[in-house]
Amino acid sequence: MNTTHFALLPREGLFCKNGRGWYTSDVGRSHSHEWPPPSTVLGALRAAWGQALLARGGVGASFDWEQATRELAIRKLVTLWRPMDGKDFSPEDRLWPVPADVLMVEKKAQRLLPKPLSTDVGTLGSMDEEALEGLWVPSLPKEKPTSTPPFWTDAMMRRWLRGVPAEDPNASASLDGPVVPEPVRRNDIHVTLNVESQTAEPGMLYQSEVLETLGSKSPDLPVGEWALGVECAVPEGAKSFPSGLVGLGGKRRLASVERVKPALFGPPVDLPKSSPGLRLILATPAHFQRGWLPDGLRLAEYKERRA
Repeated sequence: MNTTHFALLPREGLFCKNGRGWYTSDVGRSHSHEWPPPSTVLGALRAAWGQALLARGGVGASFDWEQATRELAIRKLVTLWRPMDGKDFSPEDRLWPVPADVLMVEKKAQRLLPKPLSTDVGTLGSMDEEALEGLWVPSLPKEKPTSTPPFWTDAMMRRWLRGVPAEDPNASASLDGPVVPEPVRRNDIHVTLNVESQTAEPGMLYQSEVLETLGSKSPDLPVGEWALGVECAVPEGAKSFPSGLVGLGGKRRLASVERVKPALFGPPVDLPKSSPGLRLILATPAHFQRGWLPDGLRLAEYKERRA
């Protein structure tokens, strides 16, 4: 297996439908993910590799698609944004989803920390009282939290991981501009016309939420472009894969391929080498079989490492 590093630069927007059905409160409207999940990117790459194998085999070639592309695997996936100035992507161009345990209060980021219940709360229920009363709950600030942006810059995320409260995202950024880039969304209207009646087919009028990948919501930022940085394991015969254009997300909207340096995926150098605890940052929601303890990690090992 070889490891390749590249960036996917969507040029026609992105539509990655989430799990919400069509028949919700917004009838006829499809909802998109905030950003393409790893499974969407992997599916696009496996489809592109399968097409490359078909082209190599010539006319009439056939093979077990799933078996032939199963070795392809994503190792790392990062969000990128840069001004359209012709410069290569660098670690400063990385953006990170704002952690779910962040509360923005009076333009300051606070961590949502769970704490034991107060002794004067009383019994929570008639069954399993000991377990219920042993639960920890987050303590909310007195002030009303404001909405958080979808992304932080690399510098802001490093400050957060070092334990330094991140400042207002609109006041500090590692990019040249004073604000953090935020994707622009639009709704595309789709309709199917009946050729004979020249009217819309019943049930075929709907709208989809498209993520723009050129520009940003803030007018204070220069014209920029969004991309997905990918570190990918590829088979031995795929050293030059991918190249050209790749279909990504719904409708297989086109994304161009640009080679990047492996340093783009390296860990920050200014983070502490040791930590008093264990911290996980997950790209998607997760459920552990034993509650907070990740699967495969024994509690005795965790306590030993902390000691």
